[in-house]
Amino acid sequence: MTLPARLLFSEALLRQLAQVLYRCFEEGGSTKAALYLRLPGEAGYGLAGHYGWPRTAAPPEALAAEDPLALWALRERRSFVVNTQGQTPELLPFSQGSETPRFLVTPLFDHDEAFGLLLQRDRVRREPFDLERDAPLAQAIGMEVADILRDYRQLGGASEPEAAPAEA
Repeated sequence: MTLPARLLFSEALLRQLAQVLYRCFEEGGSTKAALYLRLPGEAGYGLAGHYGWPRTAAPPEALAAEDPLALWALRERRSFVVNTQGQTPELLPFSQGSETPRFLVTPLFDHDEAFGLLLQRDRVRREPFDLERDAPLAQAIGMEVADILRDYRQLGGASEPEAAPAEA
């Protein structure tokens, strides 16, 4: 079972990743975004941050290594766009609340090793995503995330899971 990222990474790291993720809105115009990271000691991906989804339709907490979206992204190895009106089964967990969701999906690699997945949904003014316009920013965000994670590991983070916060 894949553990939620919030249980494995420090609050400071999650805050830093959230700031980078918000660039999807500020610079790219995506109204929703989710960042999944491969978890230490796990084959799957944990949700490291997201914005824009209502609480009742938040993105999944984790994606298993064999999740169809994760496999699709690994096969593509680069950003891809889904602007069609038909439902795409791999994206159904992210489609709630929109009749015509549009997606930009970017697998994240560092030195040819997959470490995450950046999913953006619904541009402002319902514009479709465009690879030429939108992929460079997504890739830059991925590089920034890789740098943050590299620095975090060099400072001794991510080696041991943190204790889960007590429920109130």
